[in-house]
Amino acid sequence: NLNKIMEENNETPQMRGVMNIAALFHDFGKMAEGAGTPHPKNPGQMRYLDHDDRSADIADSILKSMGVGRDEREIAVHIIKMHMYPHHMEEGGGFGNKEIGRFLRKTKITGKEEETKDMWKYLLYHAQADKMASKEDYDTSPDKERFDKVNNYIETQKGVSTDKPVINGYDVMS
Repeated sequence: NLNKIMEENNETPQMRGVMNIAALFHDFGKMAEGAGTPHPKNPGQMRYLDHDDRSADIADSILKSMGVGRDEREIAVHIIKMHMYPHHMEEGGGFGNKEIGRFLRKTKITGKEEETKDMWKYLLYHAQADKMASKEDYDTSPDKERFDKVNNYIETQKGVSTDKPVINGYDVMS
């Protein structure tokens, strides 16, 4: 599903490869010893708290041992660590401007903000593919609406990040 979404959105073969790696490893942490606990409200269902961090650690170790480059590995591991974030936003009710701003800041890799400015797209693609995997006749229109909402936020002045402060010390003194 993720590869198809990436192709439909004209993403590069290299980024599709990185994202397919992220999709492969994103739930490996559920297999770690002691990872699952019975869900307190849904008998017979398990929950896997922190599986995203465990999955990222497993992926990083395996990808490093395979010789995958640091940049590609770092992107895949970041996507794996963040893959639950869009789901939590939905459950929490929101893709309001405040939540979108926080989401955009968290998706970027520190020190590589410009190179990772589009990570938000990849996380939303991943979340959509993850949901599609559990439902055969999945309706993608809510995902499209969320994607458009984030994209529109970025295109407005609210989403524009500047390096210059709104006010400086000289303005305050005068």
